[in-house]
Amino acid sequence: METRTKSNTSLINKIKSISKESTFYIYILFNLINLIIHIMGFFSYPMFAQVDYVLYLTKIAIVFLVRKALLKKDSCFLAEARMFKGIIICDCIELFVSVFAYSDGAFLVIFLTFTLKALLDYIIFSSFINKGIKEAYERISEHLSKRLRTYKKYWHVLNSSILGVLIFQIFAKKTFILMFFFALVLVRFFAQINFIYLIWNKVIKQHSTAIDHYYYEKRDAKLVSSSNHDDDSHIKTGFAAVDEMDYEFKIIKKSNQVQDEFQKQSKLKNRHILQKIKNFSLMKKLINKFPRIDKKYRYAIYGCLFICFLFMRNTYIEGDNQLTDENGNILSDQKSVDYMYCAQYIPWYSDEKEQVYQYNKCNLMPSWSMFYDEKYGLVNIETGLNTGAIYEEGLAFDKEGIAYDYDRHFINLNGEEIIKVPSYLFCQWSYFISYRFE
Repeated sequence: METRTKSNTSLINKIKSISKESTFYIYILFNLINLIIHIMGFFSYPMFAQVDYVLYLTKIAIVFLVRKALLKKDSCFLAEARMFKGIIICDCIELFVSVFAYSDGAFLVIFLTFTLKALLDYIIFSSFINKGIKEAYERISEHLSKRLRTYKKYWHVLNSSILGVLIFQIFAKKTFILMFFFALVLVRFFAQINFIYLIWNKVIKQHSTAIDHYYYEKRDAKLVSSSNHDDDSHIKTGFAAVDEMDYEFKIIKKSNQVQDEFQKQSKLKNRHILQKIKNFSLMKKLINKFPRIDKKYRYAIYGCLFICFLFMRNTYIEGDNQLTDENGNILSDQKSVDYMYCAQYIPWYSDEKEQVYQYNKCNLMPSWSMFYDEKYGLVNIETGLNTGAIYEEGLAFDKEGIAYDYDRHFINLNGEEIIKVPSYLFCQWSYFISYRFE
């Protein structure tokens, strides 16, 4: 027991010690693997929704790890951490809808949240590139800053191309265009890895100022050149020393001008930010009027709301419609949400008596919501046999009195199982893969 506890503690410590750069590599590689799994499911054997659930939970854990690493020690990546929080919320919404929703409206919600996640991912990496450009220009070298500006242009062009190809694919629906879209997305993943490597290793991990960088580079060049001359070659005249000092002062003056220019630009940006804050000050005042709830009580409220949701989703009630004959006599005590109708297949020329009727119940969720559901049952007015509302869809019986119950079985009019269907046909497909077969 103690050995297991120690191993768990060491695993947690290893996870906590992962660097920011490594968490980004994990995030990008997981997105790449996730895409490859969905591509395989799209073009080969359909991917089931249960696989999607595992992928959602894994991604939420990875993004949580990235966000925690960004907030470690300093707050310079606070904006990016908040955007990663938005990605976590979108993934939670998608997982919640995938598990609990019934109607086709779930696909629209997943499409909107997926679009928002892609936008947040684009903004996050654009923000990293912008910070890399600024830090490189201020502290390292103008050459590296120009290089990052070039990469920034490629990044914008690549994302615009992906969006354009995707819009064209929605209307064209051609396989080769879809393959080109996937190829662009793969290029995007490798571009993200390149950006993270460049920004972290060439910018963030470098701490020397631009002046020191130039000075040490110039000093090393002098030391190398002096080794190839006589011993007295390094002795300078007074005029040479004055010229060198003048040159150094010019470099310092130029760097001060660059810093002054950046300060002016930052002041203008700060003014724009302050103006935006003033515009939203009224909304902020309204929000502050509401009392702040402690985090533990907030989670308790969320838990209570979730329990209420499960109760309303899984509780089915009867309607007000009853089965009556031509004279208004009640034929069965069973009530239905919709009008009850005969489930038997009876030819118009037959004198067979109608005995088996189908009814339905609904849950407590609003009928307009994607969580609203109805279940169906069979009642025999002669024998009194009632199967209960256990069927997911309305049953359609053939001439032999056989129908599929949408739960791996073919049944007769008494609800008895006739044939059992293999389990893999019963599995729910992923929303992303089911789009192919619509």
